Amino acid sequence: MSRGRGRSASAERGSSKPPSTGQDPRTRNPSTVEELREYLYSLNESNVDQFGDRFADMVLQFASNDEKKLKEAFDLIFDATLESKSNADLGGQVCERIIHGPAEEHEERRSIRINFRTALLRRLKDEFDAKDSIRKRSIEAWLAVLAFMCRVYVRVRIGKDPIQVVGKAIVEAMNHNLELPDVMDDEIECICDCLKLCGQHLEEQHSALVAQMVETLRTKCISAKSSCMARCLSLEIIELRAVGWKDREKQLHKFYRDALPDAIAEDELNRT
Repeated sequence: MSRGRGRSASAERGSSKPPSTGQDPRTRNPSTVEELREYLYSLNESNVDQFGDRFADMVLQFASNDEKKLKEAFDLIFDATLESKSNADLGGQVCERIIHGPAEEHEERRSIRINFRTALLRRLKDEFDAKDSIRKRSIEAWLAVLAFMCRVYVRVRIGKDPIQVVGKAIVEAMNHNLELPDVMDDEIECICDCLKLCGQHLEEQHSALVAQMVETLRTKCISAKSSCMARCLSLEIIELRAVGWKDREKQLHKFYRDALPDAIAEDELNRT
């Protein structure tokens, strides 16, 4: 997991193999949150499939019969994820592994998973409620929150369905962002990336809100104040929705991926 700005370059690069913590963590209880931190920061996209479940076991054992330790573990994972927008998917995968367990499992572990999910939803609501103050402090910090919310929506489920309250918060946050007079291209890019990821599910659960948001994107496209980059990103989403959020053979993605550098270059020319 990448560390935030101000960290050393070596600390930002997750190793391909998590550090040895002695005895297999699945057979013992980690004694400190620092042990969890060391293992968490060693995870990355290339090794999470191999070591993610091992880390989830460490968290469950660390938090066993101790609400304070559960909070420590949760705060560690949540805060580490929000250090960078690039951590969103990895953080989502970690939360998925902690929250979703086998159907036949000891009651104590199942209770820890439920409590972790409750803490996650509560903290996401707090971040959503504070979206304006977070954005005022840092656009990057707000985009890290939004990206993580989308990954939680995709990966953490109740039954077979995404959590509706998370989806509603995502769409409302996107609409709120797009309607701001000072919305940045980075925000539009993040919103469009999130819609590619979960637009179909969002529309299935919150069709009216998604329709309103797409209409706002369409308005941005024809605005003289919008950059060429913003228009390009918005048009891809408008067309993707028009085909039911299913980009057969990635044709739309390929077209707009090729068009985007020209749009960015035109913006640079317009600024000179």
